[in-house]
Amino acid sequence: MISALSAEHATTGIKRQAEGRQPILFRRTLIICAGLVAAAGCLALAGWILGVPVLSRFGSGTIPMAPSTAVLFVLSALALFFRLRYPHRGTCLAGIIINVTISMTATLLFMLSSQGFYSDVELLGFSVAAQEGTTPLGHMSPVTALCFLIAALSYLAAHSVAVFRHWRAVLAG
Repeated sequence: MISALSAEHATTGIKRQAEGRQPILFRRTLIICAGLVAAAGCLALAGWILGVPVLSRFGSGTIPMAPSTAVLFVLSALALFFRLRYPHRGTCLAGIIINVTISMTATLLFMLSSQGFYSDVELLGFSVAAQEGTTPLGHMSPVTALCFLIAALSYLAAHSVAVFRHWRAVLAG
């Protein structure tokens, strides 16, 4: 009887240890992915700043990443990194502000680029040397803008439960 209870206790202890490691492993994997996204955005921005197109292109014969896309990559990664690494109220608020900004920017760029309107503001002051075919260089594609919008909205939706919980407690207390 005692050995059966201790075996069951040992099994539950092993399960708890495995469950405790999964969130840590998951969190570390997300932090690494956020770092890779930020690195890709910084590399592309460095390519635009230094005038080295190879850094903003990820393969030969490809279209360079738009400066606005690179900035949104860095901002998205920063918000995710802060949420995972420093889950305090201030960093949560910063992440929400960053993602509201991303969603508004992505919505605007999606609507404009879907209509074929490309503003020079999106180039962030960088000059574009030449156009390759019909693809406007230095501008975010509508598909990319839509993906940023979906990513920002999913980040905000994940926070909405916690935000509402806080305000419910404030109103109830």
